[in-house]
Amino acid sequence: MSVHQSCARTAAVLALLTLGVATPVTASAQEPTKDVSAAVMSDTGVDAIKAKYSALGGGSPLEGPTTQADGTLTGFFRKWNTRVAITWHPDHGAHWFSGAIEARWEADLATAPHGAAVADQAATAGRPGAATAFARGASIYYSDGTGAHVLSGAVRAKYWALGATASTFGFPVTDVARTSGAAGTYANFDGAVTIHAADGGRGLWFSGELRKRFHELGGYAALGIPTTDQAPTPNNGWFFDMGPDRSMYWSAETGARVLSAEVHAKYLEFNSVKGPFGLPVTDVLATPDLPGEFAQFQNAVSIFWSKATGAHWISGALRQEFWDNGSLAGLGFPTSDQLPTAGVSGLYVLFGDDRAIIWGSDSGAHLVKGAILAKLRADGDVAVDGLPEYDEMDLDGTRRFQQFRQASIFTVPTGGAVTVRGLIRAEWWRQGGWTGKLGLPVADEVRKPDVTVQQFANGRIECRSTRCVAIIG
Repeated sequence: MSVHQSCARTAAVLALLTLGVATPVTASAQEPTKDVSAAVMSDTGVDAIKAKYSALGGGSPLEGPTTQADGTLTGFFRKWNTRVAITWHPDHGAHWFSGAIEARWEADLATAPHGAAVADQAATAGRPGAATAFARGASIYYSDGTGAHVLSGAVRAKYWALGATASTFGFPVTDVARTSGAAGTYANFDGAVTIHAADGGRGLWFSGELRKRFHELGGYAALGIPTTDQAPTPNNGWFFDMGPDRSMYWSAETGARVLSAEVHAKYLEFNSVKGPFGLPVTDVLATPDLPGEFAQFQNAVSIFWSKATGAHWISGALRQEFWDNGSLAGLGFPTSDQLPTAGVSGLYVLFGDDRAIIWGSDSGAHLVKGAILAKLRADGDVAVDGLPEYDEMDLDGTRRFQQFRQASIFTVPTGGAVTVRGLIRAEWWRQGGWTGKLGLPVADEVRKPDVTVQQFANGRIECRSTRCVAIIG
């Protein structure tokens, strides 16, 4: 018969009340055993232990009661081949515990005595096992599968608050111990859960893949003690915080990922797991071409950070255009977040003063840069010229152009750029564009009260009201 089975039989035969968790009623978590005079011990404690022994139906002869090295008055006997201890405390009276719990209590007498029991040993709720709480702020939990382990302090308080053995945490598989490299305590449980607490702080928990990744990354010594419980995300994941600027996130789809410092701050700015980015699919990583950091997220989003530019995000087709143009090596770090365009429905991201990726739902994402971007801005930006419809293209090795919804912008060999738009552009295209007789534009259009004129290499176009004519030569 196992120790647990013996304990259960004892409880059944004696018709003792079984409790989910043996919790102290009046003892504080760290209350020392009171000094009690020998006379009181003799007159009260010894009698109480003998009375408890009789109430339990006896067994082998009662050894003692005697006073242990820590001052606890204790008697021992054997019942159904299981060693039973009865302790007495002036505030709590006489209570019994047995088997593996008694063995562990006795083994700890020399180094970390737990004092007298504050209640009888009781069966645990939800799972077969037993537990006893003691006057000096500890409880010993036992099951056949996990053995006997000691919980105390903030770790024990959290365990109780979450349902103890009736919860998914199960039984402890370690004692409460010091966290390595950090000022705190922890204990592990057979539900793949850890409860930990910074010294002077409250108990917190994490579990499963988050716990596994935490220890893969160096555990408490490298990451410190987490500052929140593990909590669910709206997108079927879990996360916990490790201080104000670092968190770990997990889902079955993305795995466990760590975000830290500036990248994480940008993620929080956009409402973290409740925002549009989704969960991270990478840790914060060093950028490959320039000094900085980045992380990727579920919804085709990347956040990039460098000391010079700060943290900014880019997504979807704009991110793809960024990659197609050499990513950081080609464009450097984004210098703005992804933002809506003014005057027309679209999005843009800036890369310094002279490069922008601009996107529209029916035009796609295109890089606009240098003289063409400067001219677009001078014209009134996309609110006037419209969104780009193609990437910049080379004409003859000396000039380049880019097509926008309402305009075409051409660089000129001497520097700068000119714009062809509206009715003049339509007539110019009808005349064959830059391959026709008019050739390339050499200046912007000029508007007069009754006519708008634009000069080309081999002539001009004049527009009056809605009628335009080309004049060659």
